[in-house]
This record gives sequence, C-alpha cells and structure tokens, in this order.
Amino acid sequence: MSIGSKVLYDGKEYVIIHIYHSGYCEIRDINQKFTIKLVKQYELKPCSL
Repeated sequence: MSIGSKVLYDGKEYVIIHIYHSGYCEIRDINQKFTIKLVKQYELKPCSL
C-alpha cells in the first residue's frame, strides 16, 4: 500500500493520504472529501479495480 492507493475500511472505499512509521494511516473517504480517519494499516484491505 502507498499514498494514493484505494483501500477498503469498514466496508467503504477510501484513499490513503498519509502513512506513518508507527503503522497508522490517514485515509480519506472517496465521496466525502473532508472525512479523514486515522486507522491502523493492518485494518485496511486493498481495493480491487
């Protein structure tokens, strides 16, 4: 996974906007530009195209 990758979290599609060395990622909702979450990287699943 890298910045800009589409991922699934909690059944919704997000884009990774930052990856921390601690194992956390900031993700942004695809449909709501201002909804950002801080989650653990292992909770994310790659989104198939």
